[in-house]
Amino acid sequence: MRHLRILTGLLAAIAMTLVGLTVAPSAQADRSLAVAPSSSTADAGRVDAERAKPKHQFKRLDAGNTKRRNVFYVSGKIPTFKGKVLKLQKAGSKKGNYRTFKTKRTNKKGAFRIVFKASVGTHIRLLVPGTKFRKTTTQYVGKVYRR
Repeated sequence: MRHLRILTGLLAAIAMTLVGLTVAPSAQADRSLAVAPSSSTADAGRVDAERAKPKHQFKRLDAGNTKRRNVFYVSGKIPTFKGKVLKLQKAGSKKGNYRTFKTKRTNKKGAFRIVFKASVGTHIRLLVPGTKFRKTTTQYVGKVYRR
C-alpha cells in the first residue's frame, strides 16, 4: 500500500512537470506581443526603481553621555543629506515600534548633533528620509544603559 502511494505521487509530479513545460513556451510567445502596461506593472516598475536607489551614507556616527544626568547626544555626518531634516526615534526594544521624538536639520556639509533625554533601556535609531536619488535609511545608534 505504501509503495502504491509513493508511485502515485511520483507519477503526479512527473505529469505536472510535463504540463508546466508545455505551457511555458506558449506563455513566452504571448509576452512578445505589444501590450500597454497595466497599473500593476507600472507599480512594479516604481518598486524596482525604489530598490535600485542606494542608501544614505554615514561618514561618521558617534553617541555618548553629556555631563548632565540622563542627557545624551548623537552626532555624525551624512554627506548625502545636506541641509535637510533627519529624525531621532526611540523604542522599548530593538525590533519594537519606533516613534520620532526629536528632529534636527543637518548643516550644509551634512553634519549634525542632537542632544536628548532618555531613560535606561531605551533603544535609539536615526531615520534619514528618502530623497530623489537615495532611499529612506535607518541606522541603529544603541541602547541607553547604566554604567
